[in-house]
Amino acid sequence: ISTRLIQRFGMSNPSPDFVSRVATAFKDGDFSFGSRSYGTGNYGDMAATVAAIVLDPEASTDYLDADPSYGSLREPLLKIVHLLRALEFRHFDDYPYVELFQMEGKIGQMAHHSPSVFSFFLPTFQGPGAVAKAGLVAPEAQIITTTRVIAFLNGVYSLIKSGLTHCNDGFSWPVPGSCGLATDGGYGVASGKLDYDPPSDFDAALEEMSLILTCGRMSARHTAMIKDVVEREFTATGDYGKVTRLAQQLIVTAPEFHSTGIALPTGNVRTAVVSSGGSAGGYKAVIQLMLTGGMDSYNMLVPHSGCRLGQNLYNEYANIRGNVALPQGSLLQISTTGQACDVFGVHPNLPVLQQLYNDGDAVFVANVGVLTTDVSKADYRQNTRTNLFSHNSMQEEIKRLDPFSQARRTSPLGRMTDALTRNNILVRATAIDANVEGLSGTSEVSPPVFTLDQRGITPFNEKQSIENMTEILKSLNGKMEVDTSLYGETWSNNFFNALEQNDILDNIFTSETVDVTFPNTATGRKLSLIARLMKTRAVTGVERDFFYLEMGGYDTHSLVGNRLADRFTELNAALQSFSDEMKQNSLWDSVTLIETTDFARTLTPNGGAGTDHAWAGNMFVIGGDLDGGKVLGTYPTDMSESGPLNLGRGRLIPTTSYEAVFNALAEWTGIPDDFMDQVLPNRNNFRNLFGLRDLFN
Repeated sequence: ISTRLIQRFGMSNPSPDFVSRVATAFKDGDFSFGSRSYGTGNYGDMAATVAAIVLDPEASTDYLDADPSYGSLREPLLKIVHLLRALEFRHFDDYPYVELFQMEGKIGQMAHHSPSVFSFFLPTFQGPGAVAKAGLVAPEAQIITTTRVIAFLNGVYSLIKSGLTHCNDGFSWPVPGSCGLATDGGYGVASGKLDYDPPSDFDAALEEMSLILTCGRMSARHTAMIKDVVEREFTATGDYGKVTRLAQQLIVTAPEFHSTGIALPTGNVRTAVVSSGGSAGGYKAVIQLMLTGGMDSYNMLVPHSGCRLGQNLYNEYANIRGNVALPQGSLLQISTTGQACDVFGVHPNLPVLQQLYNDGDAVFVANVGVLTTDVSKADYRQNTRTNLFSHNSMQEEIKRLDPFSQARRTSPLGRMTDALTRNNILVRATAIDANVEGLSGTSEVSPPVFTLDQRGITPFNEKQSIENMTEILKSLNGKMEVDTSLYGETWSNNFFNALEQNDILDNIFTSETVDVTFPNTATGRKLSLIARLMKTRAVTGVERDFFYLEMGGYDTHSLVGNRLADRFTELNAALQSFSDEMKQNSLWDSVTLIETTDFARTLTPNGGAGTDHAWAGNMFVIGGDLDGGKVLGTYPTDMSESGPLNLGRGRLIPTTSYEAVFNALAEWTGIPDDFMDQVLPNRNNFRNLFGLRDLFN
């Protein structure tokens, strides 16, 4: 608790002693500072806890700013509020409130719009780059993605130049009037403006703006760079208001505004990572679809009939599932061999999976889950390193598949990217409306991960205040000294990569469309984007595409029947359009989509007609090159409360690891044998792994 609270006060990696002091204040309910005491003496007193944080020497000693590991990245919404306050925002008479519009989609944050109970980012997030190399965390980096960097800066530039408006990608609700009035210094379509009045001497003005926007942290090199740009523009135009707004735009793009700590620029520009391709034996794409929240997959794949030795496994299912069981007559039947039953049922709202299965283009994998090694009821606690039944830990492990941290902070798809890149195969990794964690590889080996939101590409700073402004902004975010702030380096690196990626995608992406109508849902838009990106393979020379996307809403602690039906309806329509699009463009044999989720749900329902966190579940894989029409793994033969896999309330122990599935997937992408242990460092802990021929033609 103390660590999390300290992080929210701007120190991502507090020292153990700092945490201990705050924890003591929390437990004792009392904190003394000088002659003052805070708290009531009751356990968990927040006055004592907050005082212990903000008055601690580690929070208030300015020379710690020079420590590269000290401080944090700043949250996007707090930066906007800071800008409004520091530059004295004034609302116009007709608009008495400051109203921001769709901020969660633009910058990844908005008050009262947290995407889950776990807030906007995970407290343990690292991301690729300097922070991860140091073994530290930078939670806020999780939402500093390509599209959000572009949207944040476009909105801030619009605010500085034209006031709070919707024009030029601004942050406001639509305000009446023509966006032609939203010029540099034109506020005709705004609900308010920044009313800061700078000193008339520009040196004094620059010093004051540095103070109020970066707490005086602006480096001498960056100060001189901004001064040189602004003075040249003032000489050319004589417009002091315009050059003041230009200076503000430059300051809010520099790393000193986006992080705490001291930035130490070298003056050298960053360079893009360029990969060259070789012979990969044809194009292939892998899509990992993460159903976040924990999908109730024992209502996705249900035992139906034809069970061995006369067993009625459907009745066992119905008995333990109670009021959340699906009626047998509603199930979409599929046939298989080698399982407890010859006939299984697919959820009635997923007819596309039944169709693809019968066409040989879908495989189900039964009773799969996060494992450290093969376990039983007797030894699962001591032989499992993952914190079970927790969203955070189990989502993270599915994205990592590395319980012993042998390939620290990388993912299976990221390690595949590393291996293929080392073998001269051109790989593109793209996260759609998600952070890059599911695609993280080794930054020195593979190109940066592209990030897109479901809206597609937004051009950066289309109405630039001066010529070559983008190059100036890149210079402000150039290479840093080795002892610079890790968080300033993270911002600058992410900013540079965002601009590079946005330019690449904007140049090749705008002309590509889809031939099939996709549903206008979040999942439909995301899969439509992926389909469009795949069409750029010839232009880019990409030989392997790895995509990661998420679909939320599966944490069904109540009314699982209605909620799962709703989620599956959206998923079904999106998958149907995607498979049709792939087939129409002769790409179906080149794509494999793998579904993962945090965990399954308890077989036994709770009192709210919902189900709770469990462990093993069922998953699906679809694609044209699959040897489909079968159920792999081992579906439980005893679903009762006393069954050998049941830990209580229908929390089942997995009998198949995620490594088993990713092993076959890695072989399909062309990973050489001598790289397989690097891609899946924990695979040798399992007796049974799927090979290429188990899953694919």
